[in-house]
Amino acid sequence: MKKTGKIQQYFPQIEASISHTARRIGGLAAPDKLEDVTLNFAELSEEAKSIISDKLSGFLGSGKAIYIIKYDKSIAPKDMYTALQAAKDNTHENRAYPRINKKRKSEILYVGSVSDTSSRTKLRARLMQHLGYGYARTYALQLRHWVPKSGGSFTISAWRFNAIENHDLVLIEDWISDELSVMFGKKGSK
Repeated sequence: MKKTGKIQQYFPQIEASISHTARRIGGLAAPDKLEDVTLNFAELSEEAKSIISDKLSGFLGSGKAIYIIKYDKSIAPKDMYTALQAAKDNTHENRAYPRINKKRKSEILYVGSVSDTSSRTKLRARLMQHLGYGYARTYALQLRHWVPKSGGSFTISAWRFNAIENHDLVLIEDWISDELSVMFGKKGSK
């Protein structure tokens, strides 16, 4: 697949690129863009779990989806890498953190997908895992357990696909991940 480079110019162009890629891969209809949610890193506490879950209520609904977690770069990328590596090295917590893609100085923390269409809470539940409100051994960002609380914010964007095969969803996810030089996470199907 030819890379257009358009995605890297600026975040708002991602939607057009996702739609274009979906059409190129399998003649798929453009996905539905869900409303973005922006949160502050400092908000991520156990006490705020229900408030954050409510803020993510726009991600309820069934269907396969691709999501992107982007931060405002108020924390230097090297500090983000160092903080996650320290959390990964802290074996007493026994948490499953994502792969670190060093040499990528992007504002995109993670690109992921949800392929389960049987549950209307699956996307929100997966995002809650990335925020650090899930089972410790599930591979996820688990942001509240390691991200520096010195300020800054992050935005979650998601697109829901009405009809797409799982392998096509993974292709789109991997392509976007490459285009955006994602800081954390692995490629390929789970």
